[in-house]
Amino acid sequence: MSSAESVLHPEMSLISSIKVVLPTFDANVLREKYEVLGLSAQQIADEFASSRTTVLSALKRVGIKVRSKNDFHGRLSTPPYGKHLVNGKLVDCPDEMKAIELIQRLAFKDKLSYRAIAKTLTGLGIKTRKDGSPWHHERVRSIINRILKSKKEK
Repeated sequence: MSSAESVLHPEMSLISSIKVVLPTFDANVLREKYEVLGLSAQQIADEFASSRTTVLSALKRVGIKVRSKNDFHGRLSTPPYGKHLVNGKLVDCPDEMKAIELIQRLAFKDKLSYRAIAKTLTGLGIKTRKDGSPWHHERVRSIINRILKSKKEK
């Protein structure tokens, strides 16, 4: 950039002199935090005062396979509907499994919509995990999607 351009566009000279320094992450530290401890990219980013996308790029750069959003990462904040944590292991919850079987029948055999299934479950007095609040069609949708995903994987 010429000195005349600098005078006419002083912001350009400032921008051209800024250098971006990306943080470097030790591969062993990333592997420990991401694979062994099961931390998310966001949790690692928060720990290193970095961004999630920077951490994801670093994971890829050092050859660590990045999990998709729904992949199991070694820790469960809330087990999926139909399961409970007992001594750190997922086990079936009989009452919730009965509700899942009913959801399957209503969706695949009776061909009811998500909303109709939610109304049916609420009407039958089947409890949700959330203080027995009424069923919501999005909760039904997520359960059906999980059922379809598990069938697809088999």
